[in-house]
Formats: sequence, structure tokens, C-alpha cells
Amino acid sequence: YGNGILGILTGEEEGIPENHRWGAIGAWAWAGSRCVDYLETQPEFDEKKIAISGCSRAGKTALWCGAQDQRIAVVMSNVSGTGGAAIERGKIGEHICDITKNFPFWFCKQYEAYVNDEDAMPVDAHMLLAMAAPRPHYLASASVDVWADIDAEYKALYLASDLYRLYDPAIELPQERPGANQPIHIGNIGYHLREGIHDLTFYDWNCYMDFCDSYLK
Repeated sequence: YGNGILGILTGEEEGIPENHRWGAIGAWAWAGSRCVDYLETQPEFDEKKIAISGCSRAGKTALWCGAQDQRIAVVMSNVSGTGGAAIERGKIGEHICDITKNFPFWFCKQYEAYVNDEDAMPVDAHMLLAMAAPRPHYLASASVDVWADIDAEYKALYLASDLYRLYDPAIELPQERPGANQPIHIGNIGYHLREGIHDLTFYDWNCYMDFCDSYLK
């Protein structure tokens, strides 16, 4: 990290307060956009049909990269949990106090200010998901992934759908989370809950590819 982009662009040169300077997830998301830069230069790729996906910490990264980079046509995340797709307020399993203790370098230091005080945060995960609108967005969870909190992840998607509905009034997600292995595709929003543990599986990829086929073929 000391010799990479975090050591080169620290934020100090732009006058960003130390507590608000980026962590590893910000750097990984920045790298994702640099991949898009490269793909745009290659004639064998269609730069209008770029999707991003990720699992766990890479799922958090995919959400942040997709939120910032409008060139990404489809945003997908898998079991991204705390700091990703899961609503922080009232969630079970992993909390801010856990993730900032175990992986403090993933986030800006200001995130630690909300340890045991999630209600004081001015934002939450549904706002992150909504930043992809109106582009197609797919979220996936795993049925026994209590640490990520599957209900908190779906709640964020449900709340984010309010913004998607401004673009497409026909989008109406069920308020109750769908059961395992019952993928839904409503307008530009997709979701599934896969049976199993915190992982990325062939089933997940099949659902992602079916979703992408609707927009990128």
C-alpha cells in the first residue's frame, strides 16, 4: 500500500482532511475505472457494454466503482455486506465496530466515528446502491451468510428502488425478500438469494449472465 496509488495520491495534495482520505476499497475502485480506460482503447471491446461485479470486499468495491463511473453499464455485487450493500442501521452479524477493527485500511478513518453509533451516519447503503440508477443493478446474497445480513442487503435494494422508480414507474420490488433460489428481474433491478455460504458460485454467475444478456447483447 505504501508504494501503490495510496502512497502516490494520498489526498493531502488536494487538502482532503486526514479522516476523509480514501482507503483500500477506494483505491481498488479507482483501479477498476483504470481498467475501463484501457478497455475503451481496445477495438475488440464494446466500451458501451462494460459490467462490473465482485464478491465480498470486491463486492463493496464494485458498488463504489459503479457509483462513481457512469461508463459502467451494469453494476453487480455479491455478499458485500457491511460497508457494501447492507443497511447499517439495525443489521445483524457484522457491524462497523467489527469491520473497522479487522480491516481498518479498507475505509477512510471517518467510518470509525460511527462505531456503535450507526444512527449518526448521514448516509446508508441504499444511497450507495441508488447511485447506479438508472443503470441496471444486480444484488446477490447467500442464505446462511448471517455475517453479511441478507435482510439488510435486500432492505437497501428495496429502498434504492425508490430512485429507480423515478426513471421507470413500473419498477415495484416485493417488500418481502424473495426466498432462496428465486431470482427476480424487475425493470433495471435484479436480485437473488442463493442457498449456501458466503461465496461466489456457478449459480451466481449464471444469474449474472442472464441479467446481463437483457442489456448487453
